[in-house]
Amino acid sequence: MRSKRTIGMVLGIFAAALVIWLIAGRSKTGTIAGNEKKEEHDHEEEGHDETVPLTDEQIKAAGIQWVTAGPGELNIEVSLPGEVRLNADNLSHIVPRFAGAITQIRKNLGDKVTRGEVLAVIESNESLASYEIKSLTAGTIIQKHATIGEVIPENSEVFVVANLDTVWIDMNVYPKDLPYMKEGEAVRILGPAKGLESEGKIAYVGPIVSEHTRTAMARVVIPNKNGKWRPGMFVTAKVAVDRLPASIVAPKESVQNVEGKPSIFVKTEKGFLPKPVTLGREDAKNYEIVDGLEAGDQLVTEGAFVLKAEKGKSEAEHED
Repeated sequence: MRSKRTIGMVLGIFAAALVIWLIAGRSKTGTIAGNEKKEEHDHEEEGHDETVPLTDEQIKAAGIQWVTAGPGELNIEVSLPGEVRLNADNLSHIVPRFAGAITQIRKNLGDKVTRGEVLAVIESNESLASYEIKSLTAGTIIQKHATIGEVIPENSEVFVVANLDTVWIDMNVYPKDLPYMKEGEAVRILGPAKGLESEGKIAYVGPIVSEHTRTAMARVVIPNKNGKWRPGMFVTAKVAVDRLPASIVAPKESVQNVEGKPSIFVKTEKGFLPKPVTLGREDAKNYEIVDGLEAGDQLVTEGAFVLKAEKGKSEAEHED
């Protein structure tokens, strides 16, 4: 009797242990399966390819270009106020040879003239003979002091003709910046209108500091064949004062805001991959790249905005 009870107790304990083991095993299996699914999901997230694939035809059509990332220099500049002035070396002051009355006016204010072109006709007071006043240079009439019938004294200024193919930029230079003002130094000129920009070189540095403005004058000659630089305009001159070496530099046009981070597209075998970067120092055209790029990477210099737009379009289609 006691043996039967003992056997029954043993069987009961064994059955209870078996149930507990089965429940624990099922729970563990579920956890493992859940973890596997989570790891698989995480792997998919990590494996999401952000590369923008483009064919050779698409790359050419979009004007995308790239260069090998590497070291460079940053040009540190100072900004100086300036003004556009007439190039006095290209001015002609037209005066009559003899006093007399103006009988004809052939050209007016603002007219463009060629060298030797007749501007007016005067009848001499002494001989009563008529003679022509001609332009000494090609250019534009910027001043006119003559009307028909007016009696012009000898050696009076009747016309002023200016050749506006070049103009002067006179800069006000503070004493602390004078050491950087050297003849032949390159200068960038920024106009009041967006996109109005030119380059020139310092042609003259004045030896005197004005007692009124406490600045010296430095002059730059810039081309003006399109006539966009009008004398009297106020401008900003940018003069390089230092050059700083940097391990990796990239044009400012290369840097795009991708998902809230400054990024640069890099050409890979699969396409163009946006890489988040850390920006350092900068000049007017380039950024120093502190982190995110390596020497030898093929960084996009032209068409980065197109790649950003294409990436956004691709992500939108993926979400749909």
